[in-house]
Amino acid sequence: MRRTFLGWMTAAVLSGFLVAGCGSGGGDASSFHYDPPPGPTPAPQRQVNFNLPAYNAGDQAVLVFTPVSGDEFDPAPNTIQINAANARQAECAHEGHQSRGTFADPCGLNRSIQSFDERIGLQKVRERAEELRPREVQPRWDGLPKGTPGELFHPLANDTEVKIQVVKMLDDSQTVHCNILAEPGVITEADALALAQVFDSANPFDPTAPGAIGIYDRITGLCGNEWQTNPVGGRDGDLRVNLVICSAATMGIDGGVLFGLVRFEDVFGSEIDPTSNQGEYLYLNYEFLGIPGGTPLENYSLYGTLAHEFLHVIQVNTKISRDGTFPHFDPQTPDPNNSAYSLWERRTMAEGFAEAAATVCGFGVHKALDASATGGADLLSYDPINLFLGGESLLVSGMTGVTTIGTNFWTPFLEPQNSDPYGIGHLFGLHLINRYGAARWGELTSSQHIGLLNLNTILGAAPEDIFHGFNIALHASSLAGVPAQYDFSQLKPGGLNHYRPLRSDGSPTPHALPAAGFVSSSEPTAWIEQVLQPWSTALFQFLGGDGSPLNLDVVLPLKARASLIHESPAGTFSSIR
Repeated sequence: MRRTFLGWMTAAVLSGFLVAGCGSGGGDASSFHYDPPPGPTPAPQRQVNFNLPAYNAGDQAVLVFTPVSGDEFDPAPNTIQINAANARQAECAHEGHQSRGTFADPCGLNRSIQSFDERIGLQKVRERAEELRPREVQPRWDGLPKGTPGELFHPLANDTEVKIQVVKMLDDSQTVHCNILAEPGVITEADALALAQVFDSANPFDPTAPGAIGIYDRITGLCGNEWQTNPVGGRDGDLRVNLVICSAATMGIDGGVLFGLVRFEDVFGSEIDPTSNQGEYLYLNYEFLGIPGGTPLENYSLYGTLAHEFLHVIQVNTKISRDGTFPHFDPQTPDPNNSAYSLWERRTMAEGFAEAAATVCGFGVHKALDASATGGADLLSYDPINLFLGGESLLVSGMTGVTTIGTNFWTPFLEPQNSDPYGIGHLFGLHLINRYGAARWGELTSSQHIGLLNLNTILGAAPEDIFHGFNIALHASSLAGVPAQYDFSQLKPGGLNHYRPLRSDGSPTPHALPAAGFVSSSEPTAWIEQVLQPWSTALFQFLGGDGSPLNLDVVLPLKARASLIHESPAGTFSSIR
């Protein structure tokens, strides 16, 4: 879900660096676990030596460290020890965390999942598992003429007393993959038709087929589909996805404004969750994002939010309902925590991949690669990336909150429920697309697996190697001559140095991303010891010397990863070890 000051799903103040203590999801949705090798138990630590034979004045070496854990729910920290000779250490990028604002908005799909846990309880679902699988149902909105009124539970409802009134805006002959259901007076028929066409068949910003393919076909072609079978049409029987166009008042919460939302409750029948709208719905704050009669560029963030939320609709199907089979809610599947949250995709991938899906459709950061006056990254994507890299939040007129994130990479990859995964998750998704291809990235959503197991199964590599490659790219991509697998073209000069303001077709606003680096140099040091949380990013910078060799003796946990990047004074990539 996209929220006002930046986000998409649930978020709250980041107050420490602890990894969530949830348990395994059970069955095929279980978390990734390391199996010990046969024979004697290996030592818990290993030593690695790095040597640069000629380390000159002005050179820089950056040690990239990726701490890991036994599985994604293990909060045990990692300790790294570095013995450095002939180098001066600069301040490390994992130090000096500062909060940059206060969250007023802890809402979104994850909040919806947690609310389901609290109100319903997974054990109650297990006792009535047959009720998860609907019998044949008649379409709810398909086939009705435009102008047909209806009633839905409020997008933020926790009880059955609060509802919204909606009207079907278009006839079936005017749409292919969606119904437009709007609160009265929020959107005109002409604007509803324009939105439907971008979703159905003619997205003007698609990177490879502008105007010839819609958001629906681009995303489903890579990531799988919403619930379509068992029964036909999914939970509600509608063959079309229902796009609910909401007012700003309806989407307001805790002093903030939600841009878009997918409700976890809607995947269930009313017997399980009485607040469910029982169908494939996504909710858009058109009154805040949309410009009546506006140009495509003026509605750029609206379309990007639509793409983001639609991926969540698909994720709910591929990770939870599985076309009505609900395999991980089966009473025979052990789940000691009885938590729907533990069965859901890890938030870094759920929210970050929804951001990457918007970029795949031509929104997000894609326009940043367009050097024309109409280019510039979407502010809603730019801002969390900027924050993740250590920048300040860009305040948006009319918004009361500021997101909170610390400096330089200090968001764990598999983060606690109260942190913000959008910037790191988006960049992680873009890295996987660059390194493995868009099709393989899409398989991570269409797969029924979650978390580290999902990365291992689909990409065929150890999660620590996958994430370590990402950590290397976060720093090395700023250098000239970096190997292709570590290159973030979006982070180079001329990439994300311009962002597109909300609801504007004017020229993009320049605002350079912060350097992914270090504050100031310190006195020469021969010994470093740091304790770091698993699945975070840590960079250790060493400044140049007098031509003597640089030697680093590093002791780190067995499964953790470390690499040394050597670069010239001109910022040119030299080597990686």
